[in-house]
Amino acid sequence: MSFVKNSAYLTIANLFLLVAAYFLNVWVGRFLGPADFGRYLAIIGVFAIMNVVLTSGTSKAIAKVIAEDKKFASPITAGLLRWGLPLLLLVSAIFYFFIAELIANLLNDPSLLFNIRLLTPIIPIFGIGSMYAGYFIGREQFGLQTIKLIVIAISKIVLVVILTSYFFVAGALASIPLFGLAGILFSLIFIRANPLNKVAKETKEKIGRIMGFLIPMTGFAFLMMFFTQLGVFIIKAGLGDDALTGYFGAAKSTMQIPISIFSAVSVVLLTTVSKSYANKPIKETRTNIKEILRYILIMLTPSILFITATSVPAIRLIYGSDYVGAGTALAILSLGIGLLIFINLLVMILNAIGKPSFTLIIASLMMAIHFVLGNLLLSRGIEGVAISLVVANVVGLLLGLIYIYKKLGNVVDIKSFAKVLILTALLSFALSKVNIPNSVILLIAWFFAGIIYLAALFVLKELTMKDINYIKAIVKSKQK
Repeated sequence: MSFVKNSAYLTIANLFLLVAAYFLNVWVGRFLGPADFGRYLAIIGVFAIMNVVLTSGTSKAIAKVIAEDKKFASPITAGLLRWGLPLLLLVSAIFYFFIAELIANLLNDPSLLFNIRLLTPIIPIFGIGSMYAGYFIGREQFGLQTIKLIVIAISKIVLVVILTSYFFVAGALASIPLFGLAGILFSLIFIRANPLNKVAKETKEKIGRIMGFLIPMTGFAFLMMFFTQLGVFIIKAGLGDDALTGYFGAAKSTMQIPISIFSAVSVVLLTTVSKSYANKPIKETRTNIKEILRYILIMLTPSILFITATSVPAIRLIYGSDYVGAGTALAILSLGIGLLIFINLLVMILNAIGKPSFTLIIASLMMAIHFVLGNLLLSRGIEGVAISLVVANVVGLLLGLIYIYKKLGNVVDIKSFAKVLILTALLSFALSKVNIPNSVILLIAWFFAGIIYLAALFVLKELTMKDINYIKAIVKSKQK
């Protein structure tokens, strides 16, 4: 029950961030137009990679170690700040003077240099923010982490709208470190971790364990974020067409709804499986994972296939008629992103059972396939690059499932997933045949497809009163 409750907290926060990100992404896209939006997205791709390197692996590794012994939360955070801040400042200087220019040249557009350098302050700000996030998650203070993310989202809306209105692309980029700073200021209200204090021997050992997890987890996070941005880079550098880059980026950004929801679930999955694997028999851990993944697949499958079936009206709903050229790419990308979401869940399981190094192999192979195949299919335009992402994800998914099967056994309820997939495929086919002239009809079509889907799940006994009672129990426990 705690898994679902904690997932609910972070899902609420991620949904709030999602609404903010969607509002801003759509507003910036409409305000700037496809060409400038393409330039903006190319630079945002750089930020996304930096953000993941600084935050994803760091917060998860810290949370894992703190969750095992919460009394070390403050000493660990203080020690990380003591050693990490000078390193972050050094990396910032290297990025500003050397790496920014290299990135601009790799993107085949030296005029991007000034805007890329605007990202420099995010290195220390987001690095520190990730340490505080690991503190909250490790102590299972998901309520505070939720509030912090909401504070960041509100700051983001205000800053992006104001600065973009006056300074266009540069203003949108300059707002990023500022809303990150808002998250740090909120964290300082609740966290007492003085980096000037001497680090005790036992704390050093804990930090050493964090580094053991941090390196492969950050490596995977970097490779996967680079993987998701690689299509934008291939199109920008290979085709040199800002509008096509904007189309592809808009199609990819449309999938942010399921990505945000299930990224919250994956964070809680890490701590849940970690505790179960350390304290319970493998059979019980496998059963818990299988049940969690069953619920996730029930939600994830229609989220992906319904968007695939209605890709053109979906892109029109979010970005307007100027972006309908991205419709076909969205249909393909939604499948790839769905696979990627499930791969990330499998990776959290591998991290939880102490096998983070294998995730680097998965990510490296996926990256290589996407890069090589994406360039080979570039002649097919943005659709070819989207196809390369799907192929790479299929390979990564198979590798992850095979490795987990060897360590834990079968963690996917094949019979249940087959029912869900067939049902969703039939509904998606029906949706693809419906004439959807405007956004209102699209939302109505999604709503009724969802109702039919849920009703069919009850008929097929994939959802039962046991599941409903389980959810009711969670709601009642949250009200206490």
